[in-house]
Amino acid sequence: MAEEQSPQAQPSTNAQAWKVGDYFMRAGKIYVYEITGYKTIEGKPQLTFEWVDKGLGLDPSKFGGKKLVTPPTGLIADATGYTLEQQQADQDIIDASNAKTSKYKISLGSMKPVGRPTEGSAYRYPMPGAGEGGIAVDGDYVLFNFKDYEPPYGNQRTATDGAFDYNQAGEYTNSTGFKPVMLYMPEDISTGFKTNWDGKAVSNLGTDALRALGQEGMGAKTAGAITTLKNFTDKMKPLAGAAIVKSATSKLSGDTLSYDDIFGGISGAILNPNTELLFGGVQLRNFSLNFKLVPRHEKESKEVAMLIKQFKKAMLPTKAPGQVFGTDNKGVTLGFIGVPKLIQVSFMKGAAENSRLPKFKMCALTSVDVNYTPDGAYATYKDGQPVAVGLSLSFQETKICFSEEVGTNVN
Repeated sequence: MAEEQSPQAQPSTNAQAWKVGDYFMRAGKIYVYEITGYKTIEGKPQLTFEWVDKGLGLDPSKFGGKKLVTPPTGLIADATGYTLEQQQADQDIIDASNAKTSKYKISLGSMKPVGRPTEGSAYRYPMPGAGEGGIAVDGDYVLFNFKDYEPPYGNQRTATDGAFDYNQAGEYTNSTGFKPVMLYMPEDISTGFKTNWDGKAVSNLGTDALRALGQEGMGAKTAGAITTLKNFTDKMKPLAGAAIVKSATSKLSGDTLSYDDIFGGISGAILNPNTELLFGGVQLRNFSLNFKLVPRHEKESKEVAMLIKQFKKAMLPTKAPGQVFGTDNKGVTLGFIGVPKLIQVSFMKGAAENSRLPKFKMCALTSVDVNYTPDGAYATYKDGQPVAVGLSLSFQETKICFSEEVGTNVN
């Protein structure tokens, strides 16, 4: 039997027949038709499309799958015979499984694909020019898109499939008066995920009670409660004796002894701490990007000044918050301030995001540090523009990440 091969290693037949988001399944794996980059044909950049192996998965929509199609002939060995009807039967099983495990659906909708801004529509450094380099059409760069903040509890967010949209993917809008910013790739690109796991000690009685509550069915719970009561009665004898010793010692000598001190000193045993490592949540990701901007001419000097100014404005609150609880008057203006902008940070390669680099959800800009003497000496051009400027930006994601999103919404 031929060895199964990855679809992206095979040439696509009749690429025009498929649309982005089309998917098919085979042996539990999901394959999605995606934009994977672009190439230059006769001097013009054109997008490239491939079938991408998403591995095993329960929900095709989490991998970008939209429409179930018949497997393309020749992409995978032995794919023939796996009909659309057979795939749909597998999908019905998946839907039934999801219905059992989740009563209410929560969408982890993906943000719209990010594209390269057109010439003149974004601030950029370095700028393009004859003999000056700049960011090449197929080059790598960081793209910052500025979005209006959407209150997480301001309205009932619903995704296209009727599920609650946790990521607010369809609600973020571009901020008026803010242009995208394109900067060269910095040297310190890194990210990581952190979760909280804490050791929790539970008393013997508490352990017995939790075990009783964890039993399936009311009959089992009742039997567990009876066992808990019996265990409590049995443990009360040594605990009562230790309590007497503890109280008497405190009154006679002033010594403060714990139960473990008494049991350990007399019987060579201590109370079982019943310590378990329990999951305590996930931390929001933080990251920083550092740039050194050295304007080469007057136009680039103005560009650098404008993009730095925009980052400062995006980070700070506004004095005009708009409506608060449907009210917009002088009292609201004096008593409230508007929430700063959010920023979508994307590591780009040509016209699309680089799937091999970190991918973040919508971010808050938490700090903007500008060093006007990054080389340790004060120097400016005739117009007062510093010869070099250090720009440090710190961000924090506004949403937590989930296992199902790795490779799609986050990296």
